[in-house]
Amino acid sequence: EVRAIGRELGLPEAIVGRVLDASEGNPLFLRELLRLLVDDGVLVSDGDRWTVTVEVDAIELPASVHATIAARIEQLGADERTVLQAAAVVGRHFARGAVAALLPPVLADRLDALLSSLHRRALGDPEGTGWDDERMFRFHHALIRDAAYRRVLKEVRADLHVRYADWLILRPGEHDEVLGHHLGEAIGYRRELGEAVDPGLVDRAAGHLATAGRRALDTDDVVSAASLLGRALELTPGDVVLLRDRAEALVA
Repeated sequence: EVRAIGRELGLPEAIVGRVLDASEGNPLFLRELLRLLVDDGVLVSDGDRWTVTVEVDAIELPASVHATIAARIEQLGADERTVLQAAAVVGRHFARGAVAALLPPVLADRLDALLSSLHRRALGDPEGTGWDDERMFRFHHALIRDAAYRRVLKEVRADLHVRYADWLILRPGEHDEVLGHHLGEAIGYRRELGEAVDPGLVDRAAGHLATAGRRALDTDDVVSAASLLGRALELTPGDVVLLRDRAEALVA
């Protein structure tokens, strides 16, 4: 079936055979390998057919889908990688304004062009609009987001998670669970790095998680409530009111 599709797309038979063997028929792996070859200039569109610019036997293919995605990200320009990594801190779905807030001004001014480039490379896709008519995007699939996030140094992750929370708190709506998650991630990375953590940051994270947990408890979503209140309690273990609320959720 894949060979038949390859013929319909005008792909050289030798290339189809190589990527089929390497991917063992895994559709996602197969797609990423073909995208890698296109991005690398090995496969070039020639009207309604594709041509190979090097000897097929000389092509080296990554051994896994993760390595293939990592190679595709490595092919990006430095500015595109910076945008992709900032978006990865936000999550699988991200708002244009959120990414702009995490970038240096010189890159934020060029963000639309950089997002368009990522879309052409099938790394990130437009996804309509959100609150305040904010333009929304998403990673083409979760593995791309994960690979981009792994490239971000932990000290940089910690800073960007806090900066994203500072941006999100100004947006309309109830974002306590997301705010608590991002602030908690920042705290976790700073502790891993042996850095002192601002008590105010801990209070902020615990406060948002507790608010989200109590809201869930009020709506009888006791599983979410127990989880959220438990995460808040891990940050502020001496809070007896929080302990009582989590006990209520667990009993329920």
